[in-house]
Amino acid sequence: MRFVSAAIIFFIILTVSSGLNDEVSVWIPEHRCLAKTNSGKCNSYRCMQKCSGKPLGRGRCRGNYCICTYYCHQPPK
Repeated sequence: MRFVSAAIIFFIILTVSSGLNDEVSVWIPEHRCLAKTNSGKCNSYRCMQKCSGKPLGRGRCRGNYCICTYYCHQPPK
């Protein structure tokens, strides 16, 4: 009985942890770059699409600006 309950718990942990692998990423603060573009009025969907083309790119609107944060191989100077 203990073996069965331990196997079930192990299976649950394995299932949950396998789903987390897609969402985990490591940011090295020195390699974080920012890009800011002004497009009149910022559209959240377009901003996210534009920034997702860069490595680990994320975009969000701040006022009229689309701000992309992404991983750059060489740290900015």
